[in-house]
Amino acid sequence: NTKNITLIDTDNILLIDTDFDDVYETGITNFSSAEIHFKFNPTPSGSTPYKLVANSVNQLIFKHLLNNTIDNSTFNGNLILTCFGIDSDNDGIEDIIEGRGDIDNDGIPNSQDKDSDGDGCFDASEAGYFDLDLDGILGSGTPVIDSNGKVSSSQGYLEIADNDSNGILDFLDAGSDTFEIIKEPNNTTRIIRESEIEISILVNSVDNVAYKWQVNKSLGSPSSNTGEWIEITDDNLYGGTRTNKLTISNPLFSMEGWSYRVITNSPSYLCQEEIISKPSELIITNLIIPNTFSPDGDGINDTWTIRGGLSKNYPNNQIRIFNRWGVSVYETKGYQNDWNGSNYNSSGSTSSNLPVGTYFYLLDLNGDGSNVKKGYVYLTRMNNE
Repeated sequence: NTKNITLIDTDNILLIDTDFDDVYETGITNFSSAEIHFKFNPTPSGSTPYKLVANSVNQLIFKHLLNNTIDNSTFNGNLILTCFGIDSDNDGIEDIIEGRGDIDNDGIPNSQDKDSDGDGCFDASEAGYFDLDLDGILGSGTPVIDSNGKVSSSQGYLEIADNDSNGILDFLDAGSDTFEIIKEPNNTTRIIRESEIEISILVNSVDNVAYKWQVNKSLGSPSSNTGEWIEITDDNLYGGTRTNKLTISNPLFSMEGWSYRVITNSPSYLCQEEIISKPSELIITNLIIPNTFSPDGDGINDTWTIRGGLSKNYPNNQIRIFNRWGVSVYETKGYQNDWNGSNYNSSGSTSSNLPVGTYFYLLDLNGDGSNVKKGYVYLTRMNNE
């Protein structure tokens, strides 16, 4: 049966044709296939010998091919066969891949070190394997070792993770354990029609960071614990959904109350838990609702004036004012900042001025109960009428 060969070429000694299209690519440091087509790189980045690794094979065929019939070509090189104990530290990674180096300088060769890069996260976990009891050994409990020196009681020895795609296998790429969000999104973000709005965070990680933005379409500042969060991707509405800055193009007023948050983690450091940002809620405008006014006829602050475009942005608004006994003293639809402290009932008739005191309001912004603001307002008069 044909088996895969794994090329390990840390110093870019070879150019590799990964998809067999006669185009040889540079920068391929780890590649597995039943056949490996390569040329020597005229400008390698170092001199570390490349390795071809295979497990339990009967033979390895090496072909030196000349692409023309005019020139002679001779291969000059050394083929060295080395046999290792397959997995000395039982972490699911073969010794030849881990190597005899000591990347964290702790005096233990990588092939025997359960945490080769010394970042506090075991190699088995960073390789993408299961280490259920978190002891650095593949699987859980006492491992079963086969005749080839590999753990047979759990699945390993597969493709090894390089989650940040930087060309360094994660178990050899020291991660950061001090990862946190240092600047959260604003609590609210104003919707601006026919424009672009941004929601962003800042983190203090020196590693590559992965971002996943989510939306919650429930109205009214949902907490980060609700189960209604939906992951979003780049499209005509959203951009930057995998970066620290989300952009929303041409947002609609109907998106008011939608909230956004981002889940972030360090791909090369799997022992770092995901961090979830605080949500940012979309609003049409920042309404300023005063908690006092003085309708005494002096031309100053005579009506209860809500600033921020209430009638423009919420044309279907409804408002009711109650006294301290819960009796409605004022109600209207499409409030126009014209309540002057009079007792206005639902029939539309106006009676005498209300006495000085504290009143309570219910402001239904959309007129359907979906977005309601509550509070109080103190009515006073300089002439104390």
